[in-house]
Amino acid sequence: MPVMQHVRIFAVVSLLIAAVTGVISCSSRTAPGQPVAGAALTGAIDSVVEASRSDLALPGVSMAILRGQTLLLAKGYGLADRESGRPSSGRAIYPIGSLSKQITAAAVMKLVEQGRIDLDEPLATYLPQYRPQSGQMPSIRQLLLQTSGIPAWDDLPEFQDIDSGPADRFTRARMLDVLARAPALYRPGDWWSYSNSNYFLLAAVIEGVTAMPHDRYLEETFFAPLGLGSTGGCASERIARAAERAVGYGLADRAYVLRPLTNIKANAFVGAGGLCSNATDLAQWMRALVDGHVVSAASFREMTTAAPVAAGFTPPYGYGFSLKPLVGQRAVWHIGSMAGFMSVLAYFPDQDIIISALANRRRARLETLVKNVARALMHLPAPVLRDLPVPADERTRVVGDYDDGMFRFRVYEQGEQLYVDVPPLGSPLRLRYEGGHEFATPEPDERRFQFQPVDGPVQRVDWEWGEIRAFGRRIR
Repeated sequence: MPVMQHVRIFAVVSLLIAAVTGVISCSSRTAPGQPVAGAALTGAIDSVVEASRSDLALPGVSMAILRGQTLLLAKGYGLADRESGRPSSGRAIYPIGSLSKQITAAAVMKLVEQGRIDLDEPLATYLPQYRPQSGQMPSIRQLLLQTSGIPAWDDLPEFQDIDSGPADRFTRARMLDVLARAPALYRPGDWWSYSNSNYFLLAAVIEGVTAMPHDRYLEETFFAPLGLGSTGGCASERIARAAERAVGYGLADRAYVLRPLTNIKANAFVGAGGLCSNATDLAQWMRALVDGHVVSAASFREMTTAAPVAAGFTPPYGYGFSLKPLVGQRAVWHIGSMAGFMSVLAYFPDQDIIISALANRRRARLETLVKNVARALMHLPAPVLRDLPVPADERTRVVGDYDDGMFRFRVYEQGEQLYVDVPPLGSPLRLRYEGGHEFATPEPDERRFQFQPVDGPVQRVDWEWGEIRAFGRRIR
């Protein structure tokens, strides 16, 4: 993002801080569940969202904000459908991608509470047809924590071209068969790597235990009782009947192109990314989860507790939730990406603030918009990124190739600068040196790197992107 765009956004955020601080201090007088009456709050947030929406090239955004039981905002910005000119709203429905994982995780925990699933039982106990050729059988807990060692099915060559491929390539039986034949990345519990396969398999477990389709179980157990009328499987009749659905887009040569979500893709991503919802429902879902109306308080604590791996580090990830701080604050959150859509759902426990945001452009940095709003709501300063000279020995120490189980990437030297090249995530980026053996790239990409150990030969890189802190072994 150009420097002047940063300056413009940070100036708008500063204005919002002053406006919001006064409005929120009065919000306790508003009846629970009712919007705060105050043009200052809405207008100030509007300014930040519109500035970010412009800089991120987002056709439309829907957002909801809860503080405690008070709904501060539920609103749409821009267009849900560019062709028809239909505006977005707080109730426009979008695919939510990986936000689906926390709902699958909650379903597993509900079955644990009922004594129907044991987290430390091997997967084969509940899914006997899954017999991996590697002989590595993860537990249910390791699937939830993303420490199973099972590769992401959507990265395997058998499952490319999902947007145009025939439906029979993506049946449950075939996907299980291909996964069973795929080499394991590591022994279960040894390392951490983000994989949609884990939550695809958990959905299959839920179906086997309940004798119900995964999405129908979620609807009957959670969505209907909680009154989440716009939430359900993207390929379900429940969502197909909904009139207010956003249209997905990508960017090609600076022009918007349609990127719809097909039913084949929605069904293939069951458990990991196949749900649709709106901003208001998502905020209410998180509120119900935090308040113990979805699973017990003990189950929610378990879902939001990180666990160490055998390699000796503790990934900041629970059961379908990132636990990595957001804008420097404790947070329980996640990002979703599916077809031409992005989503963010964040809960800040210390402030009891929930922010949900949905947008209809592929691979947009929607979390940047959420960060700008969150900083303003919490009266937080904008980050300052240092750009110090990189010592020659530090450049020599960190240059190399790395593999985190999701991406293979390299850090290389050019002149006296360092660059990182993660091919699936776009063009190489220059690494700014923060001092203390830490590097970063500016927003909206905002990736952070720390090479381990901090002295001596590098063996591992801990790097952050979006809500993920990944851990890459040095391979060369």
